[in-house]
Amino acid sequence: MALLASRHCHELTGMKLAHRTCRQGRTAPLRAAGQPHRRGGDCPFQKQCTTSKPGRRMLTLRPKELHENLARARAEQQTDAWKNKYALRAGVEGTINQALDITGIRRARYRGLPKVRLQHAFSATALNLIRLAAFWTDSPSGAPAPADLNASPTSSPRDPHQLCSRVINQLKALIVSDLDDLRAELRKLKRPAQVTRCVQLRDRPAQDIEHRMTVRALRSTAQRIQALQAEAKDLEGEILGLVRQLAPELLGLLGVGPITAAQVLVSWSHPGRFRSEAAFASFAGAAPVPASSGLANRHRLSRSGDRQLHRALHTITLIRMRLDPATKAYVARRVAEGKTSRDA
Repeated sequence: MALLASRHCHELTGMKLAHRTCRQGRTAPLRAAGQPHRRGGDCPFQKQCTTSKPGRRMLTLRPKELHENLARARAEQQTDAWKNKYALRAGVEGTINQALDITGIRRARYRGLPKVRLQHAFSATALNLIRLAAFWTDSPSGAPAPADLNASPTSSPRDPHQLCSRVINQLKALIVSDLDDLRAELRKLKRPAQVTRCVQLRDRPAQDIEHRMTVRALRSTAQRIQALQAEAKDLEGEILGLVRQLAPELLGLLGVGPITAAQVLVSWSHPGRFRSEAAFASFAGAAPVPASSGLANRHRLSRSGDRQLHRALHTITLIRMRLDPATKAYVARRVAEGKTSRDA
């Protein structure tokens, strides 16, 4: 029916109207280009003529040249050469979209074209590994890979302190959603006492299944917290000994502890790696980036650099802002100049 209407379209000139013929042999005049025509009554062939819910058929009568170009393009889309060309384009667009979702390639962690190009090469390598893992395990490419390759470096904790904080949050969530009697007993205790009390909980056969499973979850979570705290304490002692051997002067600075000092040493690596303090600040992501626009002269925070080193410097700064008189005076002076505490 659409082909018949298209044929009549070429015969339309001026106010002259063509006719259409449906599958039942009914003939009706076409009203105008793009105007609907309503059928009367139910027709068994209506679904073959139109998919419109109100039962209307929209016919767009295009000029002959435009109609021929459209028909030629639709015929070309059915050829193998066009499908192969479109498959390549679809693969490129799909790869770019997957790279944006998984690796975030539009926001580079480094400045400079060579470093950004290297990051994109690593991102492409990660995508290939994810796709190979999806192919070998017969799982969708968008699903999490078995090796967790699509997780960001900061999505999982890298030390016992971070992992212990997450487990403590899990324990708090369990207490909030706990049974009434257990919740009333645990919420009035402080965190160390909560952990100790949860370790001492016992499940008895006389209790119902819900109470026993809740007690078991609380006890296992609290035991995990104690194990992580003991592991963190042992590792921190070893790190403290190494820092005292390599750079004991760092520990004498206000706000610098064993963990932050170790991170600074690891990022610093060796003498001569950084030519100046500015280079070290740029590597740590602590150097402000110009973001002026028009008459507004301002800077924004850098999102590049070593984020672990940046976190260590941020921790040291927060401590010195509370305890160091010189740092407190500097922040007060910058705030008096009109800066916010974040910009200061």
